[in-house]
Amino acid sequence: MKIKWLNYILILIGVGIFIFFVRSVDFPALFSSLKSTGPEIILVALLLTITTVLIKAYRWKYLVKQITGANISLYFAFLSILAGVSSASIFPGRSEVTKPLLLKKSYDCKLIQTIPAMFIERIFDFIGVITLFFLALIFISGTFAYTKYFLPFAMAILIIFFLLFFHTKLVSVLFASLLKWLPFSPKLKDQLKQFNYRFFESFLVLRKKRLSLVMFALSMLVMVIEVSQLLYLLYSLGTSVTISAASLGLAGGILMGVIAIIPGGIGVTEFSSAEIIAALSGFASAQVKPAIFLDRIIAYYFIVFIGGLILLFSKKLIKNKE
Repeated sequence: MKIKWLNYILILIGVGIFIFFVRSVDFPALFSSLKSTGPEIILVALLLTITTVLIKAYRWKYLVKQITGANISLYFAFLSILAGVSSASIFPGRSEVTKPLLLKKSYDCKLIQTIPAMFIERIFDFIGVITLFFLALIFISGTFAYTKYFLPFAMAILIIFFLLFFHTKLVSVLFASLLKWLPFSPKLKDQLKQFNYRFFESFLVLRKKRLSLVMFALSMLVMVIEVSQLLYLLYSLGTSVTISAASLGLAGGILMGVIAIIPGGIGVTEFSSAEIIAALSGFASAQVKPAIFLDRIIAYYFIVFIGGLILLFSKKLIKNKE
């Protein structure tokens, strides 16, 4: 319960930061730009966002097939991605466990297999973000002030990924050793041992080179499209920045949102992306905020809204196995 309330408090903090960010957006300039350029800006951005969701849906379909053997439809995977993003934001503490639950409901997949699949998917999301961050950092001339905050966090994440990829059994053994010291009943400890074995067993699929390459390629493709969308909005709204600046702004904003542990990085991601891009491009943050605002509304908040509708009408949209 305490963790649940902490998540709600974090969301309220994030909403407060987002409101503060929105108040600093120059809406007259934004509406003027949209009026002069026409509705195609919104349509192109929506198309790019839908494309990223489709790629993530195919990645989820592919991963589930490799781990469970279930051949889920792309339609089901697409709805699952939308519902997962929404549940992670609307219902704090549940992360994206919605996707494994939907698989259990519609395809009778075991949670002991699909929950690790969810973690694997998140791992590749982080790998994509961190790879984009370091690639952008290479092409940024001079010293970037935020680097000292990002590097230790990024290195810790990379170490965790390395252990899960190449020393899965070691992580499982360490977890089993930790169980001996926990004040649980012998029956519960035995259940946790069985869970530990089957849970980390699913991570062994990462040893398959083809699977890892496909997951990495799809994750990087998502990042490329997301950077393209942000660049397109920045250019369309009269703020010309380099690809490196947009990439570092996007990746840095996401990482700052993760560090802040606010669900969805609400508020923090917007502010961080705007400040990073402004610092690198020479523009004032007020000049880049309209594009950042529009990008987040389309690429994140719109997805959360649609995903919420899917959660409400899941019985009609997603068929049960029965």
